[in-house]
Amino acid sequence: MTHELYLEMFSYQIGTPSYYRNFKVYPLISKSPEKRFPFETLRSIASDAPVRVSEIDSSGTVSRVKIKNRSRKDILIPIGQSIIGAKQNRMVIESALIKKRSTAKIPVKCTEAGRWALLSEHFSPDHTDAPFFLLRSVNRLKRAGTESGYLKYRLQQDIWRQIEIEREHKRAYSPTGALKALVDKVKREEQEMNITLPERLQNQEGVIISKDGYILAMQIFRNSDIYAHHHEASIRSLCITGNAPLPEERIKIEDWYWVLASGWRYCKKAINKGNLHIFSADGYSGEVLEYDNRLIHATFTYA
Repeated sequence: MTHELYLEMFSYQIGTPSYYRNFKVYPLISKSPEKRFPFETLRSIASDAPVRVSEIDSSGTVSRVKIKNRSRKDILIPIGQSIIGAKQNRMVIESALIKKRSTAKIPVKCTEAGRWALLSEHFSPDHTDAPFFLLRSVNRLKRAGTESGYLKYRLQQDIWRQIEIEREHKRAYSPTGALKALVDKVKREEQEMNITLPERLQNQEGVIISKDGYILAMQIFRNSDIYAHHHEASIRSLCITGNAPLPEERIKIEDWYWVLASGWRYCKKAINKGNLHIFSADGYSGEVLEYDNRLIHATFTYA
C-alpha cells in the first residue's frame, strides 16, 4: 500500500448520523469531490452497455464467474456484490477492477444452495448486496491469512448455513434456499412498516454503520456519482446483521479513522494482490482497492 493511498483514505469527514432500524448510519463526505475516477459498476452502467457477467463456460464453476467488459470504461466489481441468474445466485468475495475491453474471472460464493440449472445466460445485480453477516464470514477467512482448500470449503458451508438460519428466523421461504428471499423479505418489511433509508447527501461517498456507539461496518466508493447507485444497497445489506454480537475489540464511532490507520500500521501483515490490499487491524477486517495509487473502494467489518 503506497503513501499516496494512505493519505487518500483520510480525505473524508464524517457527517451527522441518521437512524435506520436500530442502527446509526453516518455519511462519509468527500473533502475533494472534484476528483473523479473513470470507472463504472454493474449498477451504474447503462443496461445496454457491452458488459456481461456469466458462468465461465457451459458447464459452470461454483467458485468463479466470467466478466466480459467491452465498454470504454473500467468496471468495479465490489466485494459483496450480489448477482442473480445463470445457474445459481452468487456473491462476490473479492473486489476487482475489470479493465476496459478485457475479460476476467473473479472469485464468488454460492448464495442459492438448492439450484444448479440455467435460468438466464447472464447474471444481473440484485437490489441488495450480501448482508453484513456474510461479509463478516468472508473477512474472517481473509483475516486468517490463508486460502487453503479446506477453509474455502468451510466458508461455503458457513454461508449456506447462515443463510438458512436467517431465512428461517425471518420466515423467508425459498424453494432453492436463496439469499434473495431473505433480502426481499427485509425490503417488504421496510414498505409495510414505512421504514425509510437515510437520504444520500451531496458529495457523500460512503457510510459507517454503528450500533450502541461502536462501528459495525464501513463502505466507501471514491466517486459520489457511483456511490449514488449503491447507497441504498450498502445501507440495507450492512444492516442485515443476523445474530452477530458486538465485537470484543470495539472501536467507538468517534475514532472511526483508526480502522483505516490501524490497517496501514499493520500493512506488512496484509495480503496484497496487485491493486487489492486485504488486511486486518484492531479486531476489524476488510480490503482496499486502488487505482493509480488512489483509493477507489474500501469495505470493513469487525472480525
